Amino acid sequence: MLVKVEAFGLNRPEYHLRTGVATNATFPIVPGIEAAGGASSR
Repeated sequence: MLVKVEAFGLNRPEYHLRTGVATNATFPIVPGIEAAGGASSR
């Protein structure tokens, strides 16, 4: 399944994770809370 993300939300903790400010993160991390778009079975 393919998912075409057309919009997403980014909250403050995720921003800190992506910019390297969050030093207490444990890996692996799967970030992403909100997304909107469409799906295809292609």
